[in-house]
Amino acid sequence: MPDATTPAARVRELDRELRLMGPINPLALQEFEEQSERYRFIEQQLEDIRSSRRDLAKVIRAIDEEIVQVFAAAFADVARNFEDLFELLFPGGAGSLTDRPLGPPEHRCRGVGAAFRQEREEVVAALGR
Repeated sequence: MPDATTPAARVRELDRELRLMGPINPLALQEFEEQSERYRFIEQQLEDIRSSRRDLAKVIRAIDEEIVQVFAAAFADVARNFEDLFELLFPGGAGSLTDRPLGPPEHRCRGVGAAFRQEREEVVAALGR
């Protein structure tokens, strides 16, 4: 307290400052705790969603790999049967299937996730939106 200020003047000054601050919220601490709890709950939910997205991405990659393997095996069987049938139908001739990509790159599938995105884009384009 400065030397020139009397205790009564200081009390009046502090009272004025309290009035300027406005009313206090006696439930502020309780509200803060409730909001903190809600924040923690939402943070946990968000982490669960992130974890689920990571798990889903792993599943999609595994499915993509399985699709490639199954397709490669099926393609090899079909190609072998095609060659046998070609030789049967055209004695002395030879025919084979190729597994090189055909068509423009934008029409090639790059996995399940890419296929869904590509399909969605084509539908949007077809609808003119």
